[in-house]
Order: sequence, then C-alpha cells, then structure tokens
Amino acid sequence: MDTVGHISTNLVEKIIDLAVDEIQTKIVNGDGAGWIKEIVKEDNSYFQLDIFHRNQAVIKNVEDKSKAKKIIKKLSIGKIDEGLEIITELMIENNGMVVQ
Repeated sequence: MDTVGHISTNLVEKIIDLAVDEIQTKIVNGDGAGWIKEIVKEDNSYFQLDIFHRNQAVIKNVEDKSKAKKIIKKLSIGKIDEGLEIITELMIENNGMVVQ
C-alpha cells in the first residue's frame, strides 16, 4: 500500500474526489492566453489574470507610473475597492479611455 506521509494514497484520492465534488465556483489563473480562456468557456469557470500578468497589465496600461504602483500595492494587500477607485478616477480623467 502506497502512503503519503502516514495516510494511504487511496484515502488521499477519496478526499480529493470529495473535495472536487464540493467545488461550486472554479477560478482559473493565467496569462490570458486563448487556450486558457477556451478552457474557462468549456468548464463554466471564471478567468483572472495571475498576479504577475495583472501587475504587468497595470504597468502597461497606466501612464502615470506612480499611480500604477499605488494600484498594484492596493490590489496586493487586498484593498481591491481602493485599487478600483484609483482606476475609476484615471478613467474619468481620461474621458473613459484606457491609456496605452
């Protein structure tokens, strides 16, 4: 009998099967590649950029680099609403246009 630590592999597989059956919402992190988005469509899950690519997108799309850093900081420490508020202010300043 195979074991993981002191637990049998069979028991671990049963626990994983139970846990997977309980999943109500699936979130797929990635870089935004088409194949990832296709999996999300087929699997009825949600896509979000992984942290690296999220930060990269902020830096690329926010012209004011000091504000870009503030947005990244807010998102990184879980102050999502505050980060989105900065983004909203930037969009208003730019007449709704995303600066690239």
